[in-house]
Amino acid sequence: MSEVEGSTWREAEGPDEVFKRAFWFTSIEDPSGIDNRHLIGVDRIMLEVDYPHPDSSWPETQEIVAGEIAHLPDEDRERIAYKNACGVYGLSSESVEQVSSHLAVGALA
Repeated sequence: MSEVEGSTWREAEGPDEVFKRAFWFTSIEDPSGIDNRHLIGVDRIMLEVDYPHPDSSWPETQEIVAGEIAHLPDEDRERIAYKNACGVYGLSSESVEQVSSHLAVGALA
């Protein structure tokens, strides 16, 4: 298999390697995804909130998220709650933590 211009597929790279390098997943009320985080990769999962769609979890989002990730180790919870998204979107986790401290929503971590 050779590299194709503009492709994300690299020479001698298997599908599992492409998966680990190029895919991220969002979780919205999916405890099985959170529970299988080590199969998927903790660094590849982000929380999703489908606001303002009428079938979103809002206004109970904070309670639902807390129920899904409260039992996780701190490092996993922080990665899934915001640090992975910071990496994908080029945000500093410090700025997100600072903003969250001013909101009336519990701590992200």
